[in-house]
Amino acid sequence: MGSMTEEEIKNLMKSDAYLNSNHPQHDETIKNVMQGWENLYPNDDRNSNPKDYYIWRTVGDNKTRAAHALRDGKVFCWKNPPTGGHPGQDYNCRCRADKYIPPLSRMHEALKADYTYLTFNGKELNMYKNGQKIKSWEAMSGRNQYQCKEYQNIPSGGPIPEGEWLVKQKNHQNFFKDQSIIDQAISHASLGTTLFNKKIGKWPGSLIAWGTNRIWLEPASQTNTYNRTNFSLHGGFFKGSDGCIDIPWQMDDFIDEFKRYGKDMIVKVQYPKSSCW
Repeated sequence: MGSMTEEEIKNLMKSDAYLNSNHPQHDETIKNVMQGWENLYPNDDRNSNPKDYYIWRTVGDNKTRAAHALRDGKVFCWKNPPTGGHPGQDYNCRCRADKYIPPLSRMHEALKADYTYLTFNGKELNMYKNGQKIKSWEAMSGRNQYQCKEYQNIPSGGPIPEGEWLVKQKNHQNFFKDQSIIDQAISHASLGTTLFNKKIGKWPGSLIAWGTNRIWLEPASQTNTYNRTNFSLHGGFFKGSDGCIDIPWQMDDFIDEFKRYGKDMIVKVQYPKSSCW
């Protein structure tokens, strides 16, 4: 793999191939991330051997030596002491050595702190940040009397299968922005009917069923889809769907939060132990 920027490495670290140990390209992706960092820090082993390094910290008052003040916040190697020695070794030196956290680990911590994800339990779609619930919407998946855990393998009726699903920014569609006025009228009037085996309009179904926003979901590699496809997160006027996650009357509010976050998310689908809800 060629040289990557920090932003490209960050994006790779957010991918399912990096986060999911069961992904077929997981090991290769880990190697690419490590190689990317090595390319950013040539001839530097600070990422692989962080215990050999420390950060110089001074007290920061008027008694701090000028030479030591210049070292404040800089990284030094225990095997190669600067003039006068390491912190605290020079005469009356009050400086200290702080633990060095390499760039790759700092990025891991930053990604962890910024980790926002969704959960769906059959009744609610919840948004979490740093492990804390920050938003919740009433939601439903599956047709009436099929909204049970044992029906998740039923095509066009059962709820979306349990597991992790990718909610990508690029998969968001808006009824008004993503099709012409003519197609809007055709889509709304046709109610998703077909003519000569072709869908009329670009929006498969009415606003009553779908609402004005939807996001097509992609299964993570370890999610068992039971050979079912075409799941989405969408709005509409009533709860219930062929298997999509339906949040009627609230989809616009969810889209506002999703766009404000500005990055892809994961929705973790897990139903209660009781078969129906």
